[in-house]
Amino acid sequence: MNPSERRFFYHSFPRPRPNDAPEVITSKGIEILRSIKEIGLLLAPEIVRWETPVSIGSPSPILLPQTRISFTELSENELGSHSKMFGPFALEFELEDLRREGAMPVIYVPQARSAEDLLTLTGAIMVSHLGHTQYLVKQLHQLAQLSDPEQAMKLLGTEHVTSVREDYTLNLSNSGDNGEIVQSTEVPAKTIREILNYLGFRNAPFNSMIGVLTLTQSLFYPTDNEHAKDDLAYYREREWRITGGYDINAKSRGRALTYAEKQQVLSIDAAFWSRKDQVDNVAVSRIERAMVLNQFRERSPTDYIRRILVPKAAELQAREMFGEKVSVQPQL
Repeated sequence: MNPSERRFFYHSFPRPRPNDAPEVITSKGIEILRSIKEIGLLLAPEIVRWETPVSIGSPSPILLPQTRISFTELSENELGSHSKMFGPFALEFELEDLRREGAMPVIYVPQARSAEDLLTLTGAIMVSHLGHTQYLVKQLHQLAQLSDPEQAMKLLGTEHVTSVREDYTLNLSNSGDNGEIVQSTEVPAKTIREILNYLGFRNAPFNSMIGVLTLTQSLFYPTDNEHAKDDLAYYREREWRITGGYDINAKSRGRALTYAEKQQVLSIDAAFWSRKDQVDNVAVSRIERAMVLNQFRERSPTDYIRRILVPKAAELQAREMFGEKVSVQPQL
């Protein structure tokens, strides 16, 4: 096989904005490289919007929060055209290295067409019910904690509660859109424990299920690029992702940024990272939701970078940071 036809995973940046001058893009790319060197690979947040033109038991649209870093499977010959859209800097990884790092292919799902085309709702229903399933498991996990005397003490705060009786009851209630209680019932904690013991028999722990569902939600993405008016644009990207928000062997797949790291990332692109999104009806900035990809298999993820391809104007500064791993993109 011709070396230029070998295939790799690429993470390209910074995505050009309209009217960005080449020197602005180069400067931003260098600062992103610096943050990769000093902080590591970032798992960036995104809110994916799914349209649901008819009621399927969820509000419309469905807003799905994700936290991930994306890679595209390409040959080096294809990288030039890819870079025109996603940025002239690229991290190159061996396919096997990222597969062993837990990278997964994106699950592409088409958006709904219209209220009359009911079968096109299949994708939106999948996404919606996945969210309902995660909510249900979170509720079960919370019940497991509240019905366990020791866990209940931790949740209530030991400074206020020194002991919890075995025969206490839980007041379970649901609120309406305006915060009013619409249904309420009291259930003995012992009864809840017995039901959950039955449900949990030979089953995965609830918190483990929540992590898997979080991972899965971060893999769904539309086939449609509405801005480009291309129904299969994203599907053709061959995107893979490493996601965060779950544990492996009791170790988190990502960590929050420190205050200093947040300031460094904000200085690169404040408009992007300071933007607030609605997550569970609360406005949260992207920098607060971002995570640093932790070491995995006893090494830093940046150790697996095979090459760093940059525009000619960034070569010297990039080499100061990453040495011989740096190459100039020949197509640029």
